[in-house]
Amino acid sequence: MKIARFGRAATMAIALGVAGSSAAAGQATHPEGHAHGNDATGVPLYDDLGTHHFGITTSDPLAQRYFDQGLRLYYAFNHAEGIRAFEEARRLDPSCAMCAWGIALSLGPNINAAMEEEAVEPAFAAIGSALALAFRATPLERDLIAALATRYVGTAVENRAPLDSAYTHAMGEVARKHRNSIEAAVLYAESRLDLRPWDYWTKAGTPSRESKMRSNTSRGRWMRIRIIQGRAISLSTPWKRWRPNALCHVPSGWRA
Repeated sequence: MKIARFGRAATMAIALGVAGSSAAAGQATHPEGHAHGNDATGVPLYDDLGTHHFGITTSDPLAQRYFDQGLRLYYAFNHAEGIRAFEEARRLDPSCAMCAWGIALSLGPNINAAMEEEAVEPAFAAIGSALALAFRATPLERDLIAALATRYVGTAVENRAPLDSAYTHAMGEVARKHRNSIEAAVLYAESRLDLRPWDYWTKAGTPSRESKMRSNTSRGRWMRIRIIQGRAISLSTPWKRWRPNALCHVPSGWRA
């Protein structure tokens, strides 16, 4: 089955955050860097993908590390490798609701690619598993899982717009409820951009509602770079110093 695709706080107009991480979308499946990890499963752990950490409910420290790697890879649009990391985290801790959430998240649409039909059933199954395990999770985790559940149904649909809009609305509620959560803010912002991929400017040259965001962290700045690229403008502030070792495929942010 082909699933690989490369594709504190929320303040309006969206405060983004997240220390990004990893290999570029559309580049090699395996990120470059120093790797170590589980020889039995062949899923490496990389030590140069940044330090972004989202603590989740798990009793296994190694599962937490794989989850963090999966999230870093997801934020860097290496969805295939992100899924591998989330799956390894789930193998290590089958009771981890957020590990299943990560798989479902990575299988969804993004600004570079629509959701593939063959990803529909696995995404629905993964979020179903996350929902079944959510009683073990924190309130933030439960809300993230419930929000993502609005994005998926069990069979492919011709028009995904209502599902994607429902997810954006749900993530807006999560971001407002959990105002100190970087993850909630970033995922809400991303969900808004996904509603109109690469269409962030009006004919009058003003940013659309989805484009109005500010951030001094690498994921948020990446999104802003992408929006600005729509008008062939580069950021004036050197961006490289904000990213740990990732998203190198966006050179327009490195120099004025």
